[in-house]
Amino acid sequence: MKEAELESQKERLNLKEEELDALKQQLEVSQLKADSGEGAADAPDKGTEEAAKKQELEKKEKELKEEAERLAVLKKELVAKETAMAAEKENIEAKLTELEATQKAAEETVAVKTKELADKEKEVLEKQQDLTVKMAELEEK
Repeated sequence: MKEAELESQKERLNLKEEELDALKQQLEVSQLKADSGEGAADAPDKGTEEAAKKQELEKKEKELKEEAERLAVLKKELVAKETAMAAEKENIEAKLTELEATQKAAEETVAVKTKELADKEKEVLEKQQDLTVKMAELEEK
């Protein structure tokens, strides 16, 4: 889930950066038009309109820069979280490997002890049989 959230935030950052670039281009075009006087003869309020558009674009550019900075901070935080998650995953994998080794050693110990017990049971049975035979021999005498 964290990875999906991370990807979503990265996509938002990329979209905001693209939006900022588009607004910068619009601002440059507006500035070029204003500098060249293009459209000035079309309407008397064209200069005022261009100035208002320029001001609006500058405002949007400032907002987008702030958003880009905020998203850059988020991106750094996400990278830090990714790094922490990778370290945590590595730690968990190491613990799992250790537990598997412990389990294997325990299984081997159980197998050895089970064999030792079976051998002792066999030995006890043999001694019991010997005793039974000896008791039978003593009873016959």
